[in-house]
Amino acid sequence: IAMKANPPSAEVEAEVGYAGPLSGYLASLACYLIYTGTDHKLFLVLAYTGAMMNLFNLIPVSPLDGGRVVTAISRTLWIVGLVVLLAITVLHPTPILFLVMILGGVELWRHWKRPAEETAAYYDTPVSVRLRIGIIYFGLIALLGILMYQTTRVAGDAL
Repeated sequence: IAMKANPPSAEVEAEVGYAGPLSGYLASLACYLIYTGTDHKLFLVLAYTGAMMNLFNLIPVSPLDGGRVVTAISRTLWIVGLVVLLAITVLHPTPILFLVMILGGVELWRHWKRPAEETAAYYDTPVSVRLRIGIIYFGLIALLGILMYQTTRVAGDAL
């Protein structure tokens, strides 16, 4: 999904970035709760798949939503994201992982090559905002991880 215009600041970009995974978490949680009430395995699979996809989407690499979110926390997290993505790609090589890694590397290179005065206003985010976005970002990662763990554990018990 392409944006019509660039967000006015890293803070706005982060808020746009975590809106999708937050919605995805809530949808996955709803599927899990439906499963617990009905024992219908389709909802367990949907909960797991939704949690996994949204957790992947939070890897701090552009063009993923995680890359958008961490712009307001620290752009150095993009390097962490590329390392994580490289590890995933080595363990489970697929064309989409290679593509995301290449796009992320190019985006990282473009941002680091821009003159500091050109990007300073965009990335100038108050510490309180960085803290709020960091809590939301890492909290969402934790919640999705817990949901993935729980759905995997329940699936093991159900089989």
